[in-house]
Amino acid sequence: MALQVFGYDSDERELWQIPEVCQFMQDLHRKWKYWFFFASHEVPTLSVLEACILGAEQVSPGVQKVDTAKSQRYFAECAEAMNRLFERFDFPWEENDRIGAGIMKVYQDRATRQ
Repeated sequence: MALQVFGYDSDERELWQIPEVCQFMQDLHRKWKYWFFFASHEVPTLSVLEACILGAEQVSPGVQKVDTAKSQRYFAECAEAMNRLFERFDFPWEENDRIGAGIMKVYQDRATRQ
């Protein structure tokens, strides 16, 4: 899944800098925390979601930083939600490991850009 937000193409701000986009993402996250299972790791969906949900600061053009403690709690929440899906639907844990490796790559790539 790749999440897209339309209607802000003429806005120079990043999505995570637009309060109404962040509010929408925060409201959605309170109701649905399965991002790690469904979100694509090939596009910046996970990074943009996290920045919108947790708040971020601009480090350099195109690079944002999220508070580490908040990010760790968010990561644990989303990982736990993904694990619940695997348990509930008896998905193979090898697939959980594969998805987890992709998520870790997203986080590691982000860390190297900061």
